Amino acid sequence: MIAGFARKITYIAAAGFSVLIWATAEGFGGPYTSGASDIGTAIIYALVFMCLLTLAAYTGTDRYSADYYLEQKISWWHKVAEVGHPVQEQPVPAAAVPAQRSTEIPAAAVLPAAAGPAGQAGPAGSPDPATPLVPATDGARREPVAH
Repeated sequence: MIAGFARKITYIAAAGFSVLIWATAEGFGGPYTSGASDIGTAIIYALVFMCLLTLAAYTGTDRYSADYYLEQKISWWHKVAEVGHPVQEQPVPAAAVPAQRSTEIPAAAVLPAAAGPAGQAGPAGSPDPATPLVPATDGARREPVAH
């Protein structure tokens, strides 16, 4: 396991062997006496091996393992060493979507100066309530969205 050789098979075999030891030698943790709270260590090892298998599936091939070099030389080795099929790196185009200038106007440029404490009461705004102060866009359309 330290060298990273056939990790998938090694983790599954180690978890199965730990469960076998837990079931036979440890008697399923011995929960048959009153006050027994220790389930045994072998089942914990089985859970650790399953967590390592899950982590290996999530992270992919470790660069500093024997499996990494064997997968480069032997085409079918990923079936022995990895959970699932390795993802092939695909080139990403430089500009898939052309960049567009933002059509939004800063609020400071549109809003009138607000009246201070000595000024008029009520919210500052345009005299016509049908026209919004700041045009809002939803990203898909260029025209302002009515509120």
